[in-house]
Amino acid sequence: MPHTIKGLLGLILILPLLVACSGAPKTADDRPATPGVQTDSRAEQHGILYVSEQGEKLTVIYHDEGTVVEVHLPDGRVSRLPLVNSVSGNRYSDGRETFWAYYDEGIFWIVNRRVFYGKLAR
Repeated sequence: MPHTIKGLLGLILILPLLVACSGAPKTADDRPATPGVQTDSRAEQHGILYVSEQGEKLTVIYHDEGTVVEVHLPDGRVSRLPLVNSVSGNRYSDGRETFWAYYDEGIFWIVNRRVFYGKLAR
């Protein structure tokens, strides 16, 4: 009996370490990262470019392993937003401004008004 308890305690102590070391990329709330969204140093240095049908450009720079995004809007403004829960894709919001990345689409809202919709530049 004492050996069983020691083994169980050992498993309980090592289990969080095993989970933390799993190699799958995750977002801040432990969901798999959105396909196509880079959160590595290349994205932090150069940004991700989205282009609207009208030719407007929006650049996104991911920081802190994808938990914060810096959005450079077509009008020159810059918005820095934290990652929030999302059913699908990666959504960043401060409650007033929201950027949502879903596969190759980037959408930016101010309050409830969409001000930008574009696709990843290829």
